[in-house]
Amino acid sequence: MRRILVLTGLYIICGFLLATTIEAAERQSGLEADKASRILVTSKVVEALGKIGDPGARDVLIKALNSKEFFIRAYAAQALGRIQDKESIFLLKKLTDDKNYLVKILSAVALVNLGEKDTEEVLFNCLKDEDPTVRATAAREVGGLGRRFLHALTVMLSTEKEYLVRVNIIEELGQRGYNPALSYIRGALQDENPQVRVSACSALGKLKDRQSIPQLLQRLNDENSLVRAEAEVVLADLILPDPDVVIASLEAEGIKDIPKINVFEVFRKGMDAQEPVLVASSYVALAILGEVSILPILLEKINAPDTLTIVRTKVAEALRILKPQIIKLAKDTFGEGKNLKNISLWDNFEFEYQIDGNNLILIFTQALTDSTSPLYRDAPLVLKELDSRMALPALRETLLKDDPDLIATTAYVLGGLRDQEAFDYLIRVFEEYGI
Repeated sequence: MRRILVLTGLYIICGFLLATTIEAAERQSGLEADKASRILVTSKVVEALGKIGDPGARDVLIKALNSKEFFIRAYAAQALGRIQDKESIFLLKKLTDDKNYLVKILSAVALVNLGEKDTEEVLFNCLKDEDPTVRATAAREVGGLGRRFLHALTVMLSTEKEYLVRVNIIEELGQRGYNPALSYIRGALQDENPQVRVSACSALGKLKDRQSIPQLLQRLNDENSLVRAEAEVVLADLILPDPDVVIASLEAEGIKDIPKINVFEVFRKGMDAQEPVLVASSYVALAILGEVSILPILLEKINAPDTLTIVRTKVAEALRILKPQIIKLAKDTFGEGKNLKNISLWDNFEFEYQIDGNNLILIFTQALTDSTSPLYRDAPLVLKELDSRMALPALRETLLKDDPDLIATTAYVLGGLRDQEAFDYLIRVFEEYGI
């Protein structure tokens, strides 16, 4: 009997200790999650303040520059360069010796933007670093600093072995419109790594390189869906205003072996593809080509509860691209004196899209206030793609909600939209979440 009591006592003690350990672990996990959320919100707020460019953010950014979290220090350094705060030069120079490579690189970029040309050497050294992560990060950040860096990136591209570095180099060269790198970027369409091929497609689109159309047409049959998706969108832009005319002009220039592909058919088939990324890219490609017939599909998809985020945001982009065509159609119809109520697109002739009589912008701004809505998480990104100033007040108010993930996304969106009136809201968020 005594042995049973002793064992029973041990079981109770062990159970208590186990429960205590689990509770402590859950509490620690909760604290770590809370800290991660604070870091995310703070870094996105700091980044947004830099993009908005208000010098009044200086005090907050200096405080962020002293954070223990490297993400926050890095974005603070970047932001101080963007607001052209020359008084922070001394502090930024100290950070070029930071142990974290991202802080070092963004501080050096900020200094060059502030006129400290001698800091360029720090960045050139980072481009030569033995760590590919450092090289890749530097490549992504230096393109805006002038042709010396763009030339250096082009030279790197001819010898670089690490795919992530090649991806960032190609994206930066395309973003900056650096034509001397064209032959290397065209060659990257054949790269063994699909991410490199994706970045090559994107860069050639930004460079408006119509001579790469034959190679891009071949990428429509790429084994990787991401490559096919990027090729679709780029081709749609390059073959405007008429695919047949563009192809004929290339043949007249002596370009041979152009694949005979009906791009409209490829894009339409893409709308029924299994891969969401192909569905999304097909919508955008057809919108670029002015296919207003897809409008009912887009309006249905953007509001459907089960639509994936990648598709929903691309649908919003397609709707934004199509809008001038819809407005033109409306004006032409008015000019002909027709009765709009007899036209199937009647709801969309008020120059703002409508779904069942409800304004599309209002549908998504209202979704920001309802955490149970299937549109709730996607709403900030969708409103960014729709690019309507009408949504800005609702987005600013979203910064005051008790939802760190949504706040971080909204800060990112408002920064990207350069919304000056979001400044005070962002400062309030920093004061609450700053770490």
